[in-house]
Amino acid sequence: MERNDSKQSSTVLDGEKDDVEPNRPLLRDEEKMADTEGQVPYRKQEQDANRTRTIAYLGMYFMINLSLTFYNKLVLGAYRSKEVEADLTGREMVSIPFHQVMRATTPVFCILIYRVLYARTYASAIYASVVPVIVGVGLATFGDYHFTALGFTLTLSGVVLAAVKTVVTNRLMTGRLKLPAYEVLLRMGPLAAMQSLFYSVLTGEFTEFLTYVGQGQLDGGRAMAVAGNGILAFVLNVASFQTNKLAGALSMTICANLKQCLTIVLGAAFWNIRMNAMNGAGILLALGGAAWYSSIEVRGKAQR
Repeated sequence: MERNDSKQSSTVLDGEKDDVEPNRPLLRDEEKMADTEGQVPYRKQEQDANRTRTIAYLGMYFMINLSLTFYNKLVLGAYRSKEVEADLTGREMVSIPFHQVMRATTPVFCILIYRVLYARTYASAIYASVVPVIVGVGLATFGDYHFTALGFTLTLSGVVLAAVKTVVTNRLMTGRLKLPAYEVLLRMGPLAAMQSLFYSVLTGEFTEFLTYVGQGQLDGGRAMAVAGNGILAFVLNVASFQTNKLAGALSMTICANLKQCLTIVLGAAFWNIRMNAMNGAGILLALGGAAWYSSIEVRGKAQR
């Protein structure tokens, strides 16, 4: 009898185990679902915070970039001499409107680099939104297009290298290395300085600079102006790299195109630069394309 009772009790216990154990995974799943639901508000707050940081850095990048552009214009306007003006005119291998139009195509090369090297594709709406930005800059800067063969080659090389630099910088800060902006500057700055010095020697600019200094033309005011340019350029590089990390390489090239349009608008306001209807239409088209691109990016990040 005792054996039968023990068998029955063991059977009952086994039956209880069969009833309980299948329910345990369900409880665990419910707990996981509850945890996931609890994380949704936190993730939304994190996304909102990242979006706010990105917008803040984009605004700071715009302000510093425009400040450096107009600072250089003021310095050149204050210290340009007839000799410097003649030298710049003699060295001109491409017209300024042609150079601006070529620079406006940087987003195209950025997309090609991502597609060829990283097999990355974008939504059709992204491709469509880039077109009015490029066309708009072309209309906004429409003017006398002329260039030499060497000038075209150098300008095109500069556009490709600008796209490569933007993509590589983004990969260094968001890829496997995840380098901070200051470390990227620390590693790339000395190399860029040596490269610039090499080309200045190669083109004869370094010799002209030594002659300029030897004649006593580099006074305190000019030295301070050059130092101010260096400080603004350093701050711009830090802001540019950090914005590139948050917003992405393609967004940076779109911002560079918008900066050209804003430069024209501010130039017309402060330096009486003439604008015609075509220029105005181009600026509006570029701004509309940039707004379209931004809305697509925001929706895409919200869905991710």
